[in-house]
Amino acid sequence: MSSPEFLSEKDWRTLIRDIGNGAVLPVIGPELVTVNDPRSGQPVPLYRHLAPLLAARLKSEGGLAGDTVNEVACNYLLGGGERGEIYIALDDLLKSATPEPNDALLALARIKHFKLFISSTFDRHLAIALEKSRRDFRADRDVLRFHPNEAADIPKDLTATTLYHIFGDHRSPIDFAVWEEDFMEFICGLLKYQADGDSMPNLFCQLKNRCLLLLGAPFTDWVVRFFLRTARGSRLSDRPGKATRELLADHEENLGQPLIFFFDHLIHSTSVIRGDPRGFALELARRWEAENESPATDDDFLARIPDHMPKDSVFISYASEDRPAALRIARALHTEAVPVWLDKARLRVGQNFNNELKNAVADCSFFISLISTTTEADVERKRYFHTERDWIAQRQSDGYLFYLPVAIDITLPEKWQPQHEPACFASRHYHRLPEGRPDRDFVQHVRSLVDVFRSSGRPRG
Repeated sequence: MSSPEFLSEKDWRTLIRDIGNGAVLPVIGPELVTVNDPRSGQPVPLYRHLAPLLAARLKSEGGLAGDTVNEVACNYLLGGGERGEIYIALDDLLKSATPEPNDALLALARIKHFKLFISSTFDRHLAIALEKSRRDFRADRDVLRFHPNEAADIPKDLTATTLYHIFGDHRSPIDFAVWEEDFMEFICGLLKYQADGDSMPNLFCQLKNRCLLLLGAPFTDWVVRFFLRTARGSRLSDRPGKATRELLADHEENLGQPLIFFFDHLIHSTSVIRGDPRGFALELARRWEAENESPATDDDFLARIPDHMPKDSVFISYASEDRPAALRIARALHTEAVPVWLDKARLRVGQNFNNELKNAVADCSFFISLISTTTEADVERKRYFHTERDWIAQRQSDGYLFYLPVAIDITLPEKWQPQHEPACFASRHYHRLPEGRPDRDFVQHVRSLVDVFRSSGRPRG
């Protein structure tokens, strides 16, 4: 699709929803990294801008220069040049420049639901964009890089934003991916560690279980195919589940007709979006911000809660009298990119509603039970919130954490224990949030549980 819209409205809604549910992993390609051309003032891809500078640094003959860094490197090696000089020259060029991330990288960095970024480039532009946009990100601490001779795994619990350079970066101690042989070595290294199983389990879990959003092809046709094969861990023609579907956005001339035909006609789980990846990123961020900017009122927030709970959301169970407290907690979690759901229509009745709510409890990732004098006053346990809590009790499995009880009444004694919650949760630790006003520790606790759940399954209690 070459129109400015890139995707249908339905597909945009699906992508925004999947990002909100933590199912999308952005992979930044070279076409998304641009600098302003000093002559025209127009943005040009960084790696085309670097080509003549690298040629001059390597003293390549004019006829051997090339239009891209890859072409310059190949022509330099054909002329008998030393491979190591390429990396030294590029490192010097990038160190001598001040990275100025473009509007697309800054816009992507503002999408809070992206906690992990994969970069297929060796520059620092995305790292600078993340430092400018996120208080929790520090480039000296949160940038990781892979090298075929040294495994580097991501944290299992992604509480802080992490940037991972999957083909190395210019600060790598040995080399990084510049030309064809480099990419082959890095991909073979990834395959080696994938087969090992113990060296980088967290990274491969993320790559396999997320929808990869490739904003710019990592390199040429074969690198894209090998990278996706490595990420998925199976044949590309095997139909994957919905969570592993890929989107690849780039200019048609960068992708080439063989690659487009391969994905469009043979590998239907990968959708090719023809067009400027920078424009796509800006449109994605615009739609995301319109959908997720902080609602002005509780009514606005409730209007955004879907009638049917998206799978793996955090379910909040509450008495209707405690709705203000439930909304305070829901909004605080939503702000921290936690997918949250609560029933908006407590007065609905009927078998269909009963089944829908039971299914929501069965499909939630975690269940927050708001406990108050109202819920405790229902001694005979006849109200519907007790039914929800009995359903979650049916999911109880020794050692695994589903149920997060929260006491919200300031009138409850300090050492008080609820009397009418399911008996199997009697020993569970209770959080105390008076009037449902969540503190930072509680929000981060839930956020970390959700991150572990997304990456490796249910956390243990």
